[in-house]
Amino acid sequence: MSKPTSFKLLVLRAGRSAWDTDGRIVGDSDLPMSDDGRAEIAREIDELPDDGLSVILAAPDEASQQTARLLRNGSGVKVKTLAGLAEVDLGLWEGVLEGDLQERFPSIYKQWLIDPSSVQAPEGEAFGQAQDRVLSELARALEKVKGQDPSIGVVVRPVAAGIIRCFLEGRPVSELWALSRQSVSRAVMEREALAGVLERSGARA
Repeated sequence: MSKPTSFKLLVLRAGRSAWDTDGRIVGDSDLPMSDDGRAEIAREIDELPDDGLSVILAAPDEASQQTARLLRNGSGVKVKTLAGLAEVDLGLWEGVLEGDLQERFPSIYKQWLIDPSSVQAPEGEAFGQAQDRVLSELARALEKVKGQDPSIGVVVRPVAAGIIRCFLEGRPVSELWALSRQSVSRAVMEREALAGVLERSGARA
């Protein structure tokens, strides 16, 4: 079977956890969806058209896995768990109320909102490193997909979703937070873009 020339991507933000609802910084903390988060994402999924997904690529955290299973919805589509799609590690900030972070470190918090790539949480992951990790993992997974114009589901936590959407839409990192708040987005990725991602990150399929 020939390799596709393009991919239809459905990027779905994982359902909210209790920390999301409380306004706490989650990062890559492994938390399940809350009841409200499950209900919210279930409504979003119910409104999606049936695109006949070829595969669902999911981050390894519990909320992403739960969301991927809801998206699969008994269809038999394979859910492939990819460690490289994990959320950005925000180190010592994880579990802290966002309002408290803003109050204690107003200048750093403001800069984080303006340009998340310029701020690294204490004991956390550098944004550029996370960006390369997420995009190269996605590119490697897409390299293995066969068939013409396949539809691929991608289920990740909010910041990872923002990273993917910035890349797919050609948007600057300064727009990451707005894009990360979207529950669902769609985009077409040309196969030619995969080589560029892998070359920039130093990864190889």
